[in-house]
Amino acid sequence: MAKPRLLPGAPAGEAAVARAVLRHVLDAVLRLLHPVMPFITEDLWQRIPHEGETIALSAYPTHDPGLVDEEAEREVALAMEIVVRVRNVRAELNIDPGRRLQLLAHARDAGAGRMVTANAGMIATLARL
Repeated sequence: MAKPRLLPGAPAGEAAVARAVLRHVLDAVLRLLHPVMPFITEDLWQRIPHEGETIALSAYPTHDPGLVDEEAEREVALAMEIVVRVRNVRAELNIDPGRRLQLLAHARDAGAGRMVTANAGMIATLARL
């Protein structure tokens, strides 16, 4: 979902926010993987902006229930479902993945319709619509 914000022509502010989020996620994933893959995660962690001398001494990520947004999770799940279904139809019908298609979506309810409308640009980019 960050990809459209990083494409040429995207607003600079959106690209900066997307990069910051991706860096944060990568940092957390590397910290989570470190006990299982210490050498690879240390090498990768040293290549990204970080605080501290080594990942081995950095704090392990913790869960913060206050950051959970169930509505956002439902919206993302629906957007992902649309993109996956479009990609599956393309594969089943042997349609070139780079070819742009038109999609007519019928929402199952008003909330889903608002989500699709609000995220139409992102869905269109990821599904090549």
